[in-house]
Amino acid sequence: RFCDYTGADLAGKSLTGALLNEAVLKGANLREAVISKAFLVKADLQNADLSNSVLDRSAFDNADLRGASFVNAVITGITGFETANLEGANFEDALIGNEDAKRLCKNPQVAASDEMKMQIGCRGQ
Repeated sequence: RFCDYTGADLAGKSLTGALLNEAVLKGANLREAVISKAFLVKADLQNADLSNSVLDRSAFDNADLRGASFVNAVITGITGFETANLEGANFEDALIGNEDAKRLCKNPQVAASDEMKMQIGCRGQ
């Protein structure tokens, strides 16, 4: 909690069960990381690279994910995407669970971006 990992190279690391509430991970390399049952409430992940990562049953309530890359990530059971700041996030080729897609589509930044809606698969939104 309250940790500063700005620009850290955490590629391929397991953050299972991590308590990263209000942590700073700006620009962190989280490529191929496994983030399972973790708490990232109010965490700052601006421009973090989560490409090819696995995000499973973790909390991102009010997290700052502006400019984060979720390219080719697997996203299942995530909470808090509705309140996270996702401005400019990239979900290209991400594998997103149906319920996660529904929650993502309720996010104001996603709702305002045709590109993000297409990447996530928002239907009728």
